[in-house]
Amino acid sequence: MQHPRSTLRAMPHLLAMAAALILSACAGPSITGNELGGIVTHDAADQNEGFEQADRYCQRYNRRARVRQVIVELNQLAFDCVEP
Repeated sequence: MQHPRSTLRAMPHLLAMAAALILSACAGPSITGNELGGIVTHDAADQNEGFEQADRYCQRYNRRARVRQVIVELNQLAFDCVEP
């Protein structure tokens, strides 16, 4: 059994980790890529939002997104930026 004081000392760290986890779950899709394409990590419930994010990303380069692969296990969508 832990001593009550050691539990109290650990509490701020536990609260900070819980807050970080909750905030990361609220974050929208993240994109890694360049003018040729990339990968969107999205909410598992919303693949359409992932595609819309990819398309907006490609519009920076006057291109459109074309889905290359959906990686369900990782909630990722790989895409190419192609000429319209």
